[in-house]
Amino acid sequence: EGLASLLRPISDIQVAGIATDADAALRLAEECRPDVVLMDVMMPGRSAFDAARSIRDRLSTTNIVFLADSAFDVQFREALRIGAKGYLLKQTEFAELEKGIRSVAAGETFFGAEIYNQFPELIDGATVKQLDDVDPMATLTPRELEVLLYLVRGMSIKEIAKQMRRSKS
Repeated sequence: EGLASLLRPISDIQVAGIATDADAALRLAEECRPDVVLMDVMMPGRSAFDAARSIRDRLSTTNIVFLADSAFDVQFREALRIGAKGYLLKQTEFAELEKGIRSVAAGETFFGAEIYNQFPELIDGATVKQLDDVDPMATLTPRELEVLLYLVRGMSIKEIAKQMRRSKS
């Protein structure tokens, strides 16, 4: 609602609707057939990425822009795999959001400045095929692999911290 109320006064941007979960977003997109869908990465219910994939499959001219609280590598990679045309952090300045919507509506891609700074290797010339060929395990540090191993064993964050303090000394 807050974002919609900021966008409504802009003459060349029309808010077609507001969805409270991923399934509602898919239904609304099919009904309204918008040029751009702004989608929260953390929508309730079904995965926002699944809904975005369905929107892309059913509405080839609708472009997706994801809004996220933070720039997690896995989420950003998934957004690129799906074919999202934009990815912005929620704390992005409104002027940048407005520019992003217009850019994506015009058929361009648009990633917020924070995203460009954090993932230049993914944005500069990366293709979906290249992303699929990357082994995510190969990018983890030995310490990250250790944490992952503890998580797989079912340890809590507290237990992992305790174990890692022991292994560090």
